[in-house]
Amino acid sequence: MKHSPEIESLMRASVAALERSDLAFIEEHTSRADGTVAIGSDPAEYARDFDTIMRLMADSTADAGPQIRVTLDEIHGYEEGDIGWSDATGHFEHDGATVPVRITDVARREDGVWRSVQTHASIGVPTASMFDSMFTGAGAAT
Repeated sequence: MKHSPEIESLMRASVAALERSDLAFIEEHTSRADGTVAIGSDPAEYARDFDTIMRLMADSTADAGPQIRVTLDEIHGYEEGDIGWSDATGHFEHDGATVPVRITDVARREDGVWRSVQTHASIGVPTASMFDSMFTGAGAAT
C-alpha cells in the first residue's frame, strides 16, 4: 500500500461538498455497486443502497437539518490498485459547541473515478460510559 494524497483530497472534497450542499459531487463519488454502505453517527443513519445513501447525504448538507458543520483536522489516505481508504479526525460544530469525530472512507476506482463504497462517521464514547442509558435505552442502535 502507498500513501495517497488523491484519497486524502477526496475526503476533503467530500466534506466540502456537504458544506456547500453539492449533492452532484457526492452522487458522482458514491458507488452504485451492491454492498455500498454509509453509516453516520446517529443510530438511524445506516444506509445500504444508493438512493438511501443519497437521502442520508442530503440530510447531512449545510442546507438541511440542524446544520452541523464538519471540520477535518488530520487525514490519512492510502491506496493499493483500485482500492483506496482514508481515516480522519475532526470536529462536528453546532451553535458554538464542538464534539470530536472520526471518519473513515473506503473508495474504489470505477471508470477512472474514485467512488465511496463505505463511509462511517463516529463520535467516541468512553468505554466506562458505553452502557449508559443513552446508548442502551429507546432509540439506541440495535
